[in-house]
Amino acid sequence: MKRAVVLAGPSLQTEAALGALAAAGFDAVAAASAAEVRGHVEVGAAVVVLGSRGEGLDAAQAAALAAMPPVLRRGCVVVLVGPDLATGDGFRAFALGVDLVVASADAARLGELAGAAVGAKRVLVAPLDPAAAGRFGV
Repeated sequence: MKRAVVLAGPSLQTEAALGALAAAGFDAVAAASAAEVRGHVEVGAAVVVLGSRGEGLDAAQAAALAAMPPVLRRGCVVVLVGPDLATGDGFRAFALGVDLVVASADAARLGELAGAAVGAKRVLVAPLDPAAAGRFGV
């Protein structure tokens, strides 16, 4: 079972996010800080869900993501949920340094969207780093 960790902000209800991820087959847990999120990634979390505080990531979340070594970052899918985002906007995701952006209104589909993102990233990462791709499961 793939693990997902949620660091909720004002735009994301923790229990709803955990429920949507669990319904999609993830072992979903909540984190209280960006440092705790990194700890979960280091022990194998495949998906990180961050709640936006408004325009993109806040400084602490961005710093925690930037500080993760590339081998860790390749082995997880980072999802940002916020009211100012359009689900699936790849340009915005790239600009924010995440793998997927999801509109707050689509949070109920979080498990489905995260599952698809995990599958896509597994395929993209496998030729470069088979070990990181292996963290996404089969």
